[in-house]
Amino acid sequence: MLEIKTVDKLPIGTLHKCFLEIMGKNAPNVFTPEALMSMNTTRGVDYRASLCAMDGNRMVAFILNSIGIWERKQTAYIIGTGIVPEYRPTALSRELFIKVKELLKKIGFQQFMLDVAIANEKALELYRNLGFEETRRFVSMILSGHPLSVVKQSMQIDEAPREKWTELRTLMIADHALQPSWLNTWETFYRMPESYSVVYSSIVGEVAGVVIYSKDSGEIHQLWVNSKWRASGVASALLANVAENSYSGGKLVWHNIDVKAKDILNFLRGRGFEDSITKSEMKMELFQRKA
Repeated sequence: MLEIKTVDKLPIGTLHKCFLEIMGKNAPNVFTPEALMSMNTTRGVDYRASLCAMDGNRMVAFILNSIGIWERKQTAYIIGTGIVPEYRPTALSRELFIKVKELLKKIGFQQFMLDVAIANEKALELYRNLGFEETRRFVSMILSGHPLSVVKQSMQIDEAPREKWTELRTLMIADHALQPSWLNTWETFYRMPESYSVVYSSIVGEVAGVVIYSKDSGEIHQLWVNSKWRASGVASALLANVAENSYSGGKLVWHNIDVKAKDILNFLRGRGFEDSITKSEMKMELFQRKA
């Protein structure tokens, strides 16, 4: 008989073994227990708000939740689910979701969120049946196999020290920057700041734009241009800086861009980026609103 328990009651090695079983031959050589722990720290996983299914001492399924504030509400966001192959035809996934929902309500969370690939029809159906509703559609953009199509602009560009991050964040919010996906928020960057580069451009002493990316992977997390300086080559300059300073061999990616952000998407397509995975962001209110 399977036992459902919170993940905080188990050593990281147990979770790591489950990950390896699920990934099989696709597991990278560098995926160590330490790498898993670092990844989960960056993503804000709270093991007390995450559940797993145990078959004796073997973990066979899990739901990992990141926690934080979203729309001024205590929110749990699923950033990882998995089930070993031999248990996939069972109702275990549904049971885990029901149990984790009960757990989150008990702890006091107000809403439960996730994102799922549109192509994953079975998962979409499960989440809808459980009560999740779509809030946004995302698309990922990838530049791979050909060079970035952009002319490098002559513009002052600097890496922002951490003490400047708050100032840049405030400017972006005031100028109605695109609302990022859960894992592309400033909260993620603050958890492991050494993993991210925050770069800004200046025109006549004023901040004209900001790009936030991971040097190792070439993954872009946010790109903002001050509304006063749009159509001035700021975005091109920042993108060229990312391509020049990342260690990804020319491959760049930006996951989970709101499909309504037409200007950004068209800009990226014009520079050689191609559409990749389309996802649905979904949300469930854990407490019914009073009439």
